[in-house]
Amino acid sequence: MLEYFLMTQASPIDITANLARKIKALRKLHKWTAEELARKANITPVYVSQIENNKRKNISLIVVYRIAQAFSVPVSVLIDEL
Repeated sequence: MLEYFLMTQASPIDITANLARKIKALRKLHKWTAEELARKANITPVYVSQIENNKRKNISLIVVYRIAQAFSVPVSVLIDEL
């Protein structure tokens, strides 16, 4: 059972890439610039760019939470099916 679980789990690279795609898609859906998302999430525009371009591999849970709050969605919207 554990072997199956480990074999079916996405790699950390896939997880951050999927998270990056979701964040960028939500930002575009809201018609926000990266600067607007950064301001609303209380992070820097550079950090938003790094996340969206999959350059940031260790995104903290608090940052994911802040981004979810900025979009007014539950964190699960960002992390489900990663």
